[in-house]
Amino acid sequence: MRYVSTRGRAEVLDFAEAMMTGLARDGGLYLPESIPEIAPDRIASFEGRGYEDVAAELLGPFVGG
Repeated sequence: MRYVSTRGRAEVLDFAEAMMTGLARDGGLYLPESIPEIAPDRIASFEGRGYEDVAAELLGPFVGG
């Protein structure tokens, strides 16, 4: 996943680069270029699963797998 600045004038970074950089060089915040959709049946499959397991599954696309 790629991360872009809210001000649109900084380089596009991957998750690790955005986390290590903090604020974008143009003063904006880094946000994901797009937000993945989660199907209702996938959300329903989280019931009864542990917090760490669900968090890892949901964050995976944002951090690169």
